[in-house]
Amino acid sequence: MPYYALTGLINAVTSTLLGLIVYFSNKKSALNKSFAFFCLSVAAWSWAYIFWPGASDKSSALFWFRALHVGAIFIPVCYFHFTIVFLNIYRQNKTILKFGYLTAFVLLFFNFTPLFIKDMVPKLSFDYWAEPGILYHFFLLMFFGYTVYCWYLLFYHYRKVAGDLREQIKYVLIGTAIGFIGGSTNYPLWYNIPVPPVGNVLVALYVFITAYAITKHFLFGIRVILTEILVGLIGIILIILPVIMPPGSLRILTATVFLLFCFFAYYLVKAMHEEAKRREEAEKLAREFEK
Repeated sequence: MPYYALTGLINAVTSTLLGLIVYFSNKKSALNKSFAFFCLSVAAWSWAYIFWPGASDKSSALFWFRALHVGAIFIPVCYFHFTIVFLNIYRQNKTILKFGYLTAFVLLFFNFTPLFIKDMVPKLSFDYWAEPGILYHFFLLMFFGYTVYCWYLLFYHYRKVAGDLREQIKYVLIGTAIGFIGGSTNYPLWYNIPVPPVGNVLVALYVFITAYAITKHFLFGIRVILTEILVGLIGIILIILPVIMPPGSLRILTATVFLLFCFFAYYLVKAMHEEAKRREEAEKLAREFEK
């Protein structure tokens, strides 16, 4: 089943990279941290997802199905956490969030027991597919309940706001909706509905759509870290060039270019940090004025 393993790998790599970039762009931001946790839950599910298609026996297939649910259990509540922070309605929904995390940890405790996944049986073209335990039904109820509620909150606020925030909400809603719908094709076969998880690869689209929102509408204030990454890559290339060049004028020229680049790169990164700081102060004043 190389297709399914490949979709797991694509989802894992893209979710991990996006989560790390967003987190390290501003480690103190509650918005960045909540989105990074959401990406981490998707990544944890995806990394384990790579291995179940190649399982050679029933016990290893059961292990990887249970392992991938370590991340899947936390996906809906982490998505909800990000949504309420993003929409600035955390306080109003704090009790629902706590209940979600409590439920997720309870399900995680029973994840490696027959109460969650009770057996592995052949289904469609798969030698091994999971049979749900009694607690799996509660997991799906939480999964779709929190997801649909997030979509409602995003759509409700999308209709009430304007400007960059409206565009950010639109792309977050579209991207995550496509990702969740694609990932949901994993569930019909649990209930003997003959639909294979062909839409699993769509999960990665939420990464690319969110990345577009990041670059075009400044979601997460991530332009600084993208500038730093670009500057770092160019700097690495320029510092290698004098080493590999033959002795003489060409080596001197490349070394001079590297020194000039360092000078201008310093002021470029400094200017980006100052712009981000001014933007953050302006947004803070706007929120205070709105209150």
